Amino acid sequence: MGLAAFNRMRRLAAEKEEKKVKQELAEKEKTEAERIEVEKRLLAIEYELNSTPAEEKKKAAPKKGSPKKEE
Repeated sequence: MGLAAFNRMRRLAAEKEEKKVKQELAEKEKTEAERIEVEKRLLAIEYELNSTPAEEKKKAAPKKGSPKKEE
């Protein structure tokens, strides 16, 4: 085998390895993006659970300065 053939084989092997590494990186980025989306959904759910609609806040909070009527 000549030097040119050896270099060509090395180059092909390096290109194959580069393609493999790029594919793995793309998969990791996709996984990271999916994780971020899940975290965003969880935060939105937590926000919904922790937030109280204005109508419920009005009912739950006693009015300041107004005496309670007892009958």
